[in-house]
Amino acid sequence: MVKELVQKFADGTADPNLFTTEAKSLLFPDRIKSFGEYLKPLGTPNDIQLVERKDEDDNRLYRYRLVYKDSALFFTLTLSKEGKIALVGAQPE
Repeated sequence: MVKELVQKFADGTADPNLFTTEAKSLLFPDRIKSFGEYLKPLGTPNDIQLVERKDEDDNRLYRYRLVYKDSALFFTLTLSKEGKIALVGAQPE
């Protein structure tokens, strides 16, 4: 799921319906486009490792390490109790 989601961000085809109302209003259309422009030059991840999973209030946080040809980054995804994306982020390793 994460690999597909990261690819959709990079391609600019992320489905707004996957996001909570709050996240959708914050991210679409400008921030999600910038996020995709950040990810696209990295290509497809060669490896994805789950490094953290925890419950926070009513949300579940997942933190992944994405390994690319020339770099790696941490990708954070927070899901609401309804399974919608409440927060998404990435930072270089």
